[in-house]
Amino acid sequence: MGEDNANLGFFKKNYGSRSKKGEFLRFELSHNLLRCRFPNISGGYKLRNRYFKGCLAPKDITHIRQQGAQRAVCYLFEGFMDYLSFLTIRVNNNPEGPRTEEQDYMVLNSVTNLSKAEQLLRPYTLAQTSASIVKKISTMLEFIWLFNLLREL
Repeated sequence: MGEDNANLGFFKKNYGSRSKKGEFLRFELSHNLLRCRFPNISGGYKLRNRYFKGCLAPKDITHIRQQGAQRAVCYLFEGFMDYLSFLTIRVNNNPEGPRTEEQDYMVLNSVTNLSKAEQLLRPYTLAQTSASIVKKISTMLEFIWLFNLLREL
């Protein structure tokens, strides 16, 4: 949880609730707790604070498109904390030019949303191979899930 709070704090300090197409990340302070809501394409939210990790239905993916022309590349993340961590690293490593606007972003918000991402990934570079990539990732995730299940027995 400590790393999550550090990422949220860094992101709030450096980005606030800015986005290219309306609000994509909102930070609120209530009862001395920083909380974050991250919307998806169906109107639901992933919710986080120091003590809570959950969602407000409906569950779906988040697709962050840059303004202007269609980007050739879309970076795919499993969860929004992975996305925030990526942006944090980019800004820390190159504060003058982090190159965060050269590509679009997609956050699955759950590995169960992988099949939903496939259709939205088609317009990007290597679109013809996206189905095979999604199949490989899905197979890998099923293996990891099965491995973790067997490890708990």
